[in-house]
Amino acid sequence: MKATIVLTTPQQTNQVLKSLITLIQGSSQLQQQITNHGIWFENLTTATVAAFKQLLHKQQYSAYASTDTSVHLQVAHNDVNALLKILLQILQSSSELSKPLWASGVSLFPLTADQANDLKKQLEADSAVVTITDSPAPPQPYTLSGTVVDATSGNHLFDAQLVILFQRGGQDLGSETVTTLSTGEFLVPLEASLWTDRPSGQTLSVSFQVSQNGQPLATDTRIPDLQPQDQSITVRVTVPNVEPEGTFIVQGTVSSTDGSALPDALVRAFDRDMRHEEFLGAQATKAQGFYQISYTPGQFRRAEKGSADLVVRVYRQTDATASVNLVEVAASEILFNAPPVATIDVTVPAAAYRGPSEWERHHATILPLRETVEVAALTDEDLEFLSRETEITIEHLRHLRQDAQWAEAHDVADAVFYGLLRQGLPTELRSLLAEPPSRLRAALAENLIPQALADDLDGILERLLELAVQMDFLPDEDSEIGARLVWH
Repeated sequence: MKATIVLTTPQQTNQVLKSLITLIQGSSQLQQQITNHGIWFENLTTATVAAFKQLLHKQQYSAYASTDTSVHLQVAHNDVNALLKILLQILQSSSELSKPLWASGVSLFPLTADQANDLKKQLEADSAVVTITDSPAPPQPYTLSGTVVDATSGNHLFDAQLVILFQRGGQDLGSETVTTLSTGEFLVPLEASLWTDRPSGQTLSVSFQVSQNGQPLATDTRIPDLQPQDQSITVRVTVPNVEPEGTFIVQGTVSSTDGSALPDALVRAFDRDMRHEEFLGAQATKAQGFYQISYTPGQFRRAEKGSADLVVRVYRQTDATASVNLVEVAASEILFNAPPVATIDVTVPAAAYRGPSEWERHHATILPLRETVEVAALTDEDLEFLSRETEITIEHLRHLRQDAQWAEAHDVADAVFYGLLRQGLPTELRSLLAEPPSRLRAALAENLIPQALADDLDGILERLLELAVQMDFLPDEDSEIGARLVWH
């Protein structure tokens, strides 16, 4: 059976998506079906397919096949969660792809009758339209996977562009283009049609073209006779040496001790001397936690050095140009006499890097929806709309608005009042300021507010104390605050 999910009420987008993800995560059978057959998006326009593929490329997700009118998402390395993360990005209401993809339909098949009917029952309760048809199982594509490595150093090459060329009997059959992940790995589906109508005695051969940062990398790796089965291969390339007057590169992956990649962390590279460090460059990590920083010998503190003694540091703040308010969370060992292309991976203690705070996540979520309306000016109707659209609770949104209003009126840093209100403290300002200031430390510990506030915590607490004293001298009946700043 084939179940196609169509959504015609955009207001229910996030609720339907949440229900779909919950169903998949709660069913091992459904997860296995998706692992085997993937998820299908059909009857798309060529523009939607192009935008879809562009997003997948940006997210370093190469496990998919496409035609002019369809995209077939597949599971790479049995990692269903990676595919579900892609679904969340493309189908949530804030995605530009959401409306055309939901309108054309999200298809899962083959399903058992019970699976299809359960899916229909659950999702139609959220206003989706689920059509069940008796469709045969799609042909299972084979996969060609592997790793691109530097033949000299053995380093894995991430963010390398790989063109896979197929030939039979000297005739070009087409090509597939993928980008390697942070581990240097790639995966492409192979349709069974590559082996159909094959003349007797002719083999299907595969060759590779590899480039990185626009620079072609030589390889003689090829597959002389690709068989109709899953196959893995190591593509070995020659990375040219960089002359001393040229550009050097340090690259690697930043991950947490729990194994997860850390995107949007600031990475800074330094040339280390005995008592000094010279800044070489910085970059925020990408979706898979990887970074790449270029530098030149002219940046070395001692001009006579032929190579850098590299150390890489990781910070919470992602402003690569900033030189203050940086919170270091991890650093590498020194790599002495670094080669022209050096790979340095950094592991960050899970407790040291918790990602954006709740206040930051909420603001990032509502930003494209509120457009030019300031948070402090949002009406109750606006908050109701935002809550339904984003699934952020109405209480949290009210705290965001109150925080913005009070911060502006009383010259207090953004997010401070949000951190206090989120702990169930009074929503009337005079009573709130009577609470122990240590509650703000709790908000930082729980990652409710940006960790950057900790750098000026003493100043913030002093300002709150000043404000509390001022409020004590304001009679309730004469106070403009009593009318303007009480929770509403």
